[in-house]
Amino acid sequence: MIVNKSNDIYKVILLINLQLFINLPGGLEYKTSIADTLITLIEENPEAKENGLAHLCEFIEDCEHTSLAVRILHLLGMEGPKTSNPARYIR
Repeated sequence: MIVNKSNDIYKVILLINLQLFINLPGGLEYKTSIADTLITLIEENPEAKENGLAHLCEFIEDCEHTSLAVRILHLLGMEGPKTSNPARYIR
């Protein structure tokens, strides 16, 4: 995929929308699909990592799906220490 400035704006818009959608009511499959997309965005776009991790961190505070929360906690444990401010992800 060729990355250019016009693609960057779409990534930002996608990230914002995913952050909004993950907080809407829904079941495990719905939340997992959104979390998977956020995780993919974080993995493929280093500039989206800190914002994406911060939102996943906020999401798991009220997450009622243990398997999804554990998966996100694992990601935070692996990627959080590599960020510029790891303490941001400690609650």
